[in-house]
Parts: sequence; C-alpha cells; structure tokens
Amino acid sequence: MRRTLALWRELFALSWRRIPAATAATLSVLLLGVPATTGIALSLRTAVDGITTGDHDAAVLGAVCAACAYAATRTLNHTGRSLMIMSTEKLGLTDVHEGIHRDIATLEGLEHLERTDYLDRVTTVRTSAWAIVASMWSAIAIFTDVLQLVVLLLLLGTVSPWLLLLLPAAALPLWANARGQRLVNAAETDTAESHRLQRHLFKLGTRAATGKELRVAGAGEEIVRRQSAAFDDVVEGRYGARMRAAWLRAAGWTVFTLGFGGGLALVGHRTAQGLGTPGDLVLTITVAAALRQSVQQAVYRAAGAIDAMRLIGPYLWLRSYAAGQRARTTGTTPTPDALREGITLTDVSYVYPGTERRALDGISVTLPAGAVVAVVGEFGSGKTTLVKLLSKFYRPDEGRITVDGTDLGALDTDA
Repeated sequence: MRRTLALWRELFALSWRRIPAATAATLSVLLLGVPATTGIALSLRTAVDGITTGDHDAAVLGAVCAACAYAATRTLNHTGRSLMIMSTEKLGLTDVHEGIHRDIATLEGLEHLERTDYLDRVTTVRTSAWAIVASMWSAIAIFTDVLQLVVLLLLLGTVSPWLLLLLPAAALPLWANARGQRLVNAAETDTAESHRLQRHLFKLGTRAATGKELRVAGAGEEIVRRQSAAFDDVVEGRYGARMRAAWLRAAGWTVFTLGFGGGLALVGHRTAQGLGTPGDLVLTITVAAALRQSVQQAVYRAAGAIDAMRLIGPYLWLRSYAAGQRARTTGTTPTPDALREGITLTDVSYVYPGTERRALDGISVTLPAGAVVAVVGEFGSGKTTLVKLLSKFYRPDEGRITVDGTDLGALDTDA
C-alpha cells in the first residue's frame, strides 16, 4: 500500500506539472462537492420548519438555497467527471503508456521476454495506463467522499446521537467491497499464466501460418484440448472469486440498508413524540439518502481504485525490474574492430527462467580469430542459446565469455 500511495503522489505531481490548470480545477471541484450536499439538507430543514411555524421568509429562503445547492451538486458532479477523464487521458496516453512500452522494448537483452513472471505482468498491464492514472483521481475522490460522509454523519448527530451508529453501517459496504475486490485481483494474477496460455493456443490453432504444421502433425485435437483446459482453469478461478466477492458485497449492503431503515424509524418516532421538528425529519431523510448515495459512490470509486491495484502491483514490479536491469553494469569498453586472438567460453552454463534444465552446461571452447566455426546439433541442443549469449541477449549463469581476453559483459552492448 505504501508503494501505491507513493505512485499516486508521483502521478499527482506529474499531473500538476503537465496540466496545472486542469489539475487545480479537478481538485477544486471535488472539494467543493463536500459542502454542497450538506447545504441541501440544511436548506430543506429551514424551509420545512419555516412552513410549519408560519415563517414565510425562512421558508422561501430555505427553498431557494436548497434549489441552488442541488443545482451546484449536479454541476460539480458532471464537471468533476469530465475533468478527471480529460486529465486521465492526457497523462495515461502520453506518459504512463509510453513508459510501459519503453520498459518492455528497450531493456538490454531478451531474458525478460522469456520469463513467465515478467510476461504475466506484461499481460496484465499492457493496456492499463488509463486505469492506473484514473486510480489516482479515484483515490482523491474517495477522500472527498469520506470527508462528505463524516460531515453528513455529524449533521445527523445534531438530530440524535444514536444516528452516529450509521457510521459503522456505512463503513461495512466499503470494507466488504475492498475485501471482495482483493479476492478478484488475486484470482486475476493467479490465472494470468493460464489466460496467456489459452490465448496463445487459440491463436496457434486458428492462424494460417501455423495451420500447415498442425495438420501435418495431426496435432489439432491436442491443441484444442489444451486450450480448453487452460480456459477452464481461468474461468473456474475467476468465477469462484467473483462469486465470493458478490456475497460479501451483498452482506455489506444488507447491513447498511437495515441501519438506514432503523435510523429513519428512530427519527420518525422522535418527531411523533414531539422531541423533534418536521424539519429534523426531512433533514434526516435527505441526509440519509445522500449518505446512501455517498456510500454507493465511494464504494464504486473504491472498487475502481482497488481493481486498479490489480494493475498497479504488476506495473510497479515491472518498473522495479526495469530499473534493476538498467542499474546492472552494461559495459563501456570499446568493442574491437577486428579479433586478434578470438572468443573463449570457459565453463559457460545457462538455464532459461522458469525451468530447471540447463540449456548449456559447462561449455568450454575457443573460437580462434579468423576461423570459420560451425555449430551443429539436434533440436534443443543449445545452438541458438549459444549464439544469443555471444550476442549479449543473455548473460551466463555460470562461467564467462571473453573476447580477446576482455569479458564480454564489459564490452559496449550497442557497439
């Protein structure tokens, strides 16, 4: 969570630098929405109490203020959504999206493109730039929603302290939604490899380029079987998580609804007993309705922000991985124009990420300068891996490769 908050601060600072006017306007609109709903409730209480007591001026003033506050609320909500979408598109497409693809395409070597943990995260975040930026604004909007909830509950507390019990009832849907979304996010990550596999097998079985091999080998039925099995794994894992999340959300909203109804019944009883005014009853109904809407909006935004955690985690992992790869020594020694001695491999071994079998195992050989050397072997014997190591696409897990006595890793890679 700490890393997520740091990312949101980074994105907000970036938004402030890139589009300061739009950022300030969006933040202002969200904050102004907090007192607007409260203004509706207070104005309606004034209007109703003015009517019941015969205070014509108070009734008119309350009605006018309620109408203005309602119009302001509608305008602020619409404007806030439009500003958030505009800001999100600007940052998501120009900064975050480019950064994701830059980290994928510009890392030295190819090893990361054959790591299942790397590819699983790429599968998750490759089209997620918009959602990552949107999660930052969702987090800010959630803060204003919670602030509004606190103000509304304090307003209810002026009618009856018992109404403050709606606070835990309002918090339960938020907790249930967050818990359910974490279950869904975990299932998304756990099934990412199966999802990627079934997509690959589907394309393998439906493209013309691979159709001839499948038909010559008679492997079509096997491809279909494996694709179906991978797809079933994805559906089973994700469906189960979504069902558990749905039950949690239903339970949270049930508790809130019961508390909501109980609060209205309490105020109605107090009014009937002469312990409150009709304006208090109208205020309670208005605030309770606004409270329900605020909770629903907060839950919706929290769902978006928590769902983005499914993307933010892999996104931060990819950024950290890319930074770590770039921090490794890439070599600055000039590459020789021509070999004088040759290339020597000493006890070179390499294992592809995610496997245990050695593609190369203790290879020691000298390739003399000026010689023509053929690498011959059956499929899977390590020919391509050897050439990739010589090209610095990979680094040996064990042993070393030298070029005229200089370690290959010390040579300038681009050169």
